[in-house]
Amino acid sequence: MPVADFNFDLLKRYITSSQDETLSDLARDLDKRYVGSTSSMTAVLAHFHFLLSNWRRLNLSMLSKGFPEKLDTFTRINRLPAAIFLRWKNGTYAIDADKQYDTANVLSMLGRSMEKLLTLPTDEFERYRRGHPNQISDEERGVPESYHYTTQGDMLMRSQLDAQDNRLPGTGMFDLKTRAVVSIRMDVSEWEQNTGYQIKSDTGKFESFEREYYDMIRSTMLKYSLQARMGRMDGIFVAFHNIERIFGFQYVSIEEMDRALHNTIDGTRHLGDQEFRLSVDLLNKALNIATEKFPETVSIQTSCYERHVR
Repeated sequence: MPVADFNFDLLKRYITSSQDETLSDLARDLDKRYVGSTSSMTAVLAHFHFLLSNWRRLNLSMLSKGFPEKLDTFTRINRLPAAIFLRWKNGTYAIDADKQYDTANVLSMLGRSMEKLLTLPTDEFERYRRGHPNQISDEERGVPESYHYTTQGDMLMRSQLDAQDNRLPGTGMFDLKTRAVVSIRMDVSEWEQNTGYQIKSDTGKFESFEREYYDMIRSTMLKYSLQARMGRMDGIFVAFHNIERIFGFQYVSIEEMDRALHNTIDGTRHLGDQEFRLSVDLLNKALNIATEKFPETVSIQTSCYERHVR
């Protein structure tokens, strides 16, 4: 279905942590002080990875020997400071991401529509088409999303459930991700002019799966691994596309992400798990300092930045 034909107004409204009454009520029942979601916490937690790993270089050994790109660091935008708001409400502090400078684009909208494409039967997905005689009703839109909840220390973390397969270990849960090709990502505002770019081969500098995987390691893989751990998921299922066409899919387990991020060669996830728990604990302590200084303040803005000293 073309982007222009999808009725985005029929999608459920995203509820931030501070707007989620169920999350707040559950936190009080569990005697938790802070609540947050995968989207509001991962940018800050990423900086604890930079701190604890001492800016460890990325592991690119899975790429072909002929791949010309050699940068093994995170992208510059990933290294920028991350800001959050702490909002006091009914006895808990909700962690909201600072979105004041974010703008909606075709990729953020397409991600939500492709999630429906990948999880709904065809006839149900067609109900989101503009002009469909049996469109999604207001009552259906009012049904709440399904979430996983994870606790650690004073934290209660919320993660939206995307998909589940009993063949996977643990809970069998995994996250759905849509990944646009490099030509679209580099010029989102002019995406119509760049849809001719396609993935044509396994390896190579451009128009290859290898290029997209390399860019994903440097830009979003850390966020994906943190979100998967927060939701107690096994991994992520990525759809590579150029907006007009899906080129293929890849399942990436947490172990595979850890290989790139933590340079684990034995296929285990122990190092990543330990770092995640320590990162949440450090964030918990940092928030305690802020809230003790400004108790029960309606809104506290704070930022996190790990300086890279050469």
